[in-house]
Amino acid sequence: MESRNKNHIIALDIAYEIMIRSYEPLILTVLHPGGEQYNCLALLSSAGRCFSPKLLINLSGSSIYERNSKIRPYPELYKKNKEDLLDRIAHEFELRLWKTPVRDCTSVSFLKKILELDSVTVLPAWYDGSYCSGLEEDAKSFPYYPLKEEKDWGKHIYWWLIRANENPIAMVNLESAILIDEDGRCFNLNTECNEAMNSVKRGILRQEFMAVIDKTRFLLKQNDEWIKRYESYAQKIINNLGLIKRVRTSFRQWAPLTVYLNTTSAQNAKKTVVFDLRYYGQTIARITGHVDGKLKLSTKGFEKNNLRDFGCDIQLKGVDWKGPEAAKFRKYFKDRKGPRNAEVNVGNEEHRLESLWLTELQKQSNKAVPNTKAVEVGNVRFPMPTPISASNHKVLKYSGIYGGGIDILTRTGTGGINTYLCIMELKDENVKSEPPKDALKQAIAYTSFIRELLRSEAGQEWWTLFGFNGKIPKQLTLYAACVMPSSNCNDYSFRDMTLDIDGDTIKLHYVYFIEKNNKITEVDTSLKW
Repeated sequence: MESRNKNHIIALDIAYEIMIRSYEPLILTVLHPGGEQYNCLALLSSAGRCFSPKLLINLSGSSIYERNSKIRPYPELYKKNKEDLLDRIAHEFELRLWKTPVRDCTSVSFLKKILELDSVTVLPAWYDGSYCSGLEEDAKSFPYYPLKEEKDWGKHIYWWLIRANENPIAMVNLESAILIDEDGRCFNLNTECNEAMNSVKRGILRQEFMAVIDKTRFLLKQNDEWIKRYESYAQKIINNLGLIKRVRTSFRQWAPLTVYLNTTSAQNAKKTVVFDLRYYGQTIARITGHVDGKLKLSTKGFEKNNLRDFGCDIQLKGVDWKGPEAAKFRKYFKDRKGPRNAEVNVGNEEHRLESLWLTELQKQSNKAVPNTKAVEVGNVRFPMPTPISASNHKVLKYSGIYGGGIDILTRTGTGGINTYLCIMELKDENVKSEPPKDALKQAIAYTSFIRELLRSEAGQEWWTLFGFNGKIPKQLTLYAACVMPSSNCNDYSFRDMTLDIDGDTIKLHYVYFIEKNNKITEVDTSLKW
């Protein structure tokens, strides 16, 4: 596929060089001769309403030909010496070519640049084959194509489609050098080439994001065991909420220690509730609350890591939360400076930042991101699981009970119907190798799952668990956001971008932050109210 695309770029550059140097004006299109078995870039001459090919550049092979004349293999000849190839083309096909350009072909030059982008194809709006001719289906469906009802094919021939991931994102008129994008905006390529390019890149990016939605939904449909499983989760958690809330409110949270409740514990909380006790995002012990009011603290299973990562050798086996041993343990971490030991700190940064952000969003005022609150279940932090593995956006897969968890699940907005669920994907770096759009793709995958969950039979129960009153809106709006340290890699290209998902909407956002000494000091975000 990659080599084929390179040949297409070579063919288009050959056509462009001929068009700007030709004494006779030429028109660029694609023809399908030989019983439609060939796909050829064609240069046509025009005599009134009659068009005739001057030469054909085979995109499926390596020949340039017309009638009995043929030059091959043009990709190799082009790479060896492009000027020699152009001279040979002029001689073989009786073309009068100047040594230097005599006319502008801005629109064709623009198509060349477009074709160099990933996942992009270009093709004429008018299909002209040996057996049939007609307007391409993508041109018919493109909402802003002005000639949908035009019967004269000659007027269609100047229009070309730009497609990303096989979906139309723009149309270009090679004669007038006008581009119309998927939002209906028009750009004059002679004066607004950069703006038009940015619009096309935005369209490509939207298609990349839509591909994540499509892949996620396909995986969820193919593996539908999650539907009953998450329905069971919701029912059990709702039944246990009373005990969870009662136990959680029976003890205070000692900063910097924080309390979490996972899905398994929430489901099993009939007579006892087990909470994770974390220090800067890492679990260091478990609190078990009993229906009779007893609270026990245990470090079982965490002693080795506590010693390695934090220098803590205190071992607790179900001691009273309010007793002296537990108090000593809490004091150790309260007095400790910083997260993990420096020599073993690798791999914990995202956990630390996640905990930092959850603490920030739990504030009642002076938040880094106003009108945004972390979703809790039973008044406790709740890592929302998904059956999708999206940590590597290039390998999206279904992992069932071993799927990835949502980093930060929030409600954002000014209240009531103006409050939205926001799925945030947090990264501890913002670098060229792992840019914001990659983090956003993970957020989109998880948001797509949440959308399918809310549209399932258990949707209303989860909507309530997420802290919303009333029924799920008929047209649901969800937010997906990347949360990353601010750097020169900050990406704003998806600002205000929305993705449709069967009538529901996913709106894309960014949160770029500066953090010092475990505090958010500055935020650049599109989440503004």
